[in-house]
Amino acid sequence: MVPAGSDEGRGNAATKRIGFILVSTYAWTIVTAGVLVARFWQGHYHKVEVGLDDVAIIAATVVYLGATVSWQHAIRGGLGKDLNALSGEDITLFFKAMYIAGILVVFAMALAKLSSALLIDRVVPQTRRAKTILFGMIAIYAIFSPFAISFQCGIAQWTTYSLRCNHGGLAIAVIVCNITTDLFLVFWMVPVLWKLSLNKEKSLATATLFGVRAIIRCWRSDMGHIEVGF
Repeated sequence: MVPAGSDEGRGNAATKRIGFILVSTYAWTIVTAGVLVARFWQGHYHKVEVGLDDVAIIAATVVYLGATVSWQHAIRGGLGKDLNALSGEDITLFFKAMYIAGILVVFAMALAKLSSALLIDRVVPQTRRAKTILFGMIAIYAIFSPFAISFQCGIAQWTTYSLRCNHGGLAIAVIVCNITTDLFLVFWMVPVLWKLSLNKEKSLATATLFGVRAIIRCWRSDMGHIEVGF
């Protein structure tokens, strides 16, 4: 029996802190998969054909599932544990897993943004100039962010040096770029919603829910670093 207040956990979670990380990670995975299922159920119910936006969101979900697997390996490598309790092999596994997870999350977010842009163009066809701006912003994020995440610490060393350098300028730039593109998509979507003859309350509610992604992305992007118990 585990004493009250003990930091020991059971099963996959060696400590309560790791248990929290596991619950958080898989909760987001379930929400992501649930949203995908709900989207396709609605599409089937309203007899909407599958489009490129659907393909992009499926790809984003698959990539995000890959990131979830990487986080699981990071937990095995010591995420949430004290550094002094880890072996050199554990530390290497942790940093490699977090490195891969960070890159996969960026690609998943880029695909999710692409899906949103394709959906906008599908609902209200955009002009060539508008498409250039809309997809150009996403392309900038998709090209810049993976390289910034990959090389923010120089050549990967799989050591504790990564803990000191991954909160630097490039990491902040990626988060800012992520939030900016999400907000950009929100403001782009508002006039699209207006053209659908929705009442103002529904339009604002939809845009607000879409915009909350920017706040969630900011917290989610840095969650892995915050939860490291080193």
